[in-house]
Amino acid sequence: MGLPDGWYGNGFPATNYQSMEKLKTGQIDSFDALVDESQYQTRYHGWTDVVNTLKKIIEKESADETRPEGSVVNFIDLKVAEHSDHTYTGIAVEEALNKSQYRQAKFYDYAIKEKEPNVSGEDLVWKIGMYLFYNQTAFEMPNGQDHLESDHYLKWLFRQYQTNSGTVAK
Repeated sequence: MGLPDGWYGNGFPATNYQSMEKLKTGQIDSFDALVDESQYQTRYHGWTDVVNTLKKIIEKESADETRPEGSVVNFIDLKVAEHSDHTYTGIAVEEALNKSQYRQAKFYDYAIKEKEPNVSGEDLVWKIGMYLFYNQTAFEMPNGQDHLESDHYLKWLFRQYQTNSGTVAK
């Protein structure tokens, strides 16, 4: 979705100090997706627009679901989120899932890097592939940060822990 944010919800100069926190709390009334390609340009008109967009994405991505246990939506647990955009993304996802048939699986945020590695094999290969795609995308953005410059972010690749407040066991 390319939603803008910055440390502590203040936003960054390159994105005119826009953030999800500011949108949710009414400090701003809209913001633009941070994308380079014109076909993906999107202006979100208020918090409800973000939540409704998430709801539509969840519905579309779950339409072909064939697992007998049903669709599960994974996101960072608000109780352990350590970054403003993680917190407000979690709030938006919870609002999008309100009164829906989707089950929630909530996961640890930055704290997982201190836990024992528990991802390996094919799961690790997929996780690394998705991470490399994400890193390339994030690095190409204005003021983007190459997460491969240090092992700080790489520690998360080998770990995935669900919190107790999730409703789906893994």
